[in-house]
Amino acid sequence: MQVRTEQEARQRIRDLVQRTKAAVGLQEAPQYLGVEDSVADYLGIMVKEEPLPLGDEGQYIPADPPIIVLDPRISDPDRLNFTFFHEVSHHLIRQDDGLFSFLHEHASVSDEHFDAALGYYCNVGAAEFLIPAEEVRKIIEEQGFSIRLVQHLELIYPASKPAIAIQLAQCATHRCFVVVCEWGQIPQQHVPQASFISPMDKGPQLYVLYASSSPSAKYPIGRFVAVPSDHVIALAYQSQSTVKDTAPILFRSGNREWKCECEAFYYKGKVYAAFNASPPTSPKQLRFF
Repeated sequence: MQVRTEQEARQRIRDLVQRTKAAVGLQEAPQYLGVEDSVADYLGIMVKEEPLPLGDEGQYIPADPPIIVLDPRISDPDRLNFTFFHEVSHHLIRQDDGLFSFLHEHASVSDEHFDAALGYYCNVGAAEFLIPAEEVRKIIEEQGFSIRLVQHLELIYPASKPAIAIQLAQCATHRCFVVVCEWGQIPQQHVPQASFISPMDKGPQLYVLYASSSPSAKYPIGRFVAVPSDHVIALAYQSQSTVKDTAPILFRSGNREWKCECEAFYYKGKVYAAFNASPPTSPKQLRFF
């Protein structure tokens, strides 16, 4: 079936994920179970665990049979879980001719654009595996949108926190960008040419680990962008608290002109932040839709 719009593409990957979950009998928040994982077995995917180049935590190889390679040195179980289902979603997208063709047409400018688009939809699929969009929408309708819902949703679903953050962005009814930031060494192969910091500074720093945007936001944020030391996100990390203020959106280009409300929330070693390019819809307004 042909895919013609981004909305149809997002729904297609969600449908593919839900069919896979139903076929395997997965619970709402599945966990990666090792090289003999039931999802990979059902899809005919071979899973290997072996060290990968720095900054490359997972790979999908469209061989016969297809192969997923995961780096066993990933110490964060949330990160490993998300990476596995990201690569499974990569497989589902490649197996769907309509969706894969749409991505090629949608991002035909260059291979870099295609890889970015593919990564975006793989994240949508991973988030759907771990926490269904329909349930997140209901909670946003009841409580209103806030990045602090990451903490609330983790108590309900034992899901990957990055998946929760990405799903919040996907389910937002306003224009917003959501990022997950952590402290560490930015993988050099991913450092953008234009960054917020001097390229000579290669020590550990706060950077964007994952990024997503709401369906109404047209300009995606890239991963592995350094966070300036005076940014709201950096202040939240330093104080290990929630900070809300106007701040520039962390685009990969380094453009600091677009500023909007940023709500940054420190939680379990990472900072989860939402850039609200338009005001979030209140629960009262949502009930009228």
